[in-house]
Amino acid sequence: MEFRGSVRTILIKAGWPLAKLVISTGRLEVFVFFRVATLEKEEVFKIEMTSGFWPSIKVWNNPEAYPHFQFWSRKAPLILRALELHGYKIKKEPNQLLRATGQDKRE
Repeated sequence: MEFRGSVRTILIKAGWPLAKLVISTGRLEVFVFFRVATLEKEEVFKIEMTSGFWPSIKVWNNPEAYPHFQFWSRKAPLILRALELHGYKIKKEPNQLLRATGQDKRE
């Protein structure tokens, strides 16, 4: 599955639509310009979604480092679901998907 968005890695920042996240059962790939960052599934330590005006997906490959990459997209809830369908473990907070999609009506 492929998604377009913005990305920040340790080395690169790129705005929409210059970044592409490709999700497969065995790996995650982030394409920016002519570069690709690949994380094998076994290397993925944690995945979580942030909420806000532009929700994002943060992916860690090391528990003691900054996220390996952060990917912003309005389709973040769909990306999270695709990651789950491909067997990735997601760190979830209560009502996280509701907040990200604007369905949380709490004030």
